[in-house]
Amino acid sequence: MDKLSEIEIHLDHIYQGLRLWINERRPNTLFDAQDTAKEHGEGRFQLKEGCFYDYELSNKEYALEDPFD
Repeated sequence: MDKLSEIEIHLDHIYQGLRLWINERRPNTLFDAQDTAKEHGEGRFQLKEGCFYDYELSNKEYALEDPFD
């Protein structure tokens, strides 16, 4: 897995040009598992549980919501 400090996820399937950026607040808590994720049935991008991250969307008309709110 490659260590990252920021990832950019293309969300064109939702809205053309929509992007989500995730930034780690603590080093070594964000990873790209592109080479192994599929064979292990996991998501490509891995976030470490119990850590905090900053999120930004490219379009202000979209927002992240808490599904339990």
